[in-house]
Amino acid sequence: MDSDTQLFNKIAREFESSPVLHYAHLSLQVRDGIVTISGRVNSFRERKAVEHVAKRVAGIKTLILDIRAAVIPITERASHWERQNDLSRDDLGFDNDEILAGGA
Repeated sequence: MDSDTQLFNKIAREFESSPVLHYAHLSLQVRDGIVTISGRVNSFRERKAVEHVAKRVAGIKTLILDIRAAVIPITERASHWERQNDLSRDDLGFDNDEILAGGA
């Protein structure tokens, strides 16, 4: 059975080696084999990656995730998509009423 310090170090190494995670926004605590990871991440995908990475580590009795994912408002997501694709709603052939009503 790993000590709490050994378990902490194993999890920290897994996080540091993951290209998906931004470890700086997370807090890791281990006590009696109970692992608590708290903080915030940039997306739900990243939150799921935290869970996946932690579950790969043997010796965890209980895993507690207190992680909040940043949520981008839908208006910002649509605007970001339009900028990336150099499009506007006019280019797509919709007016605002059609978009809000779900199209004709």
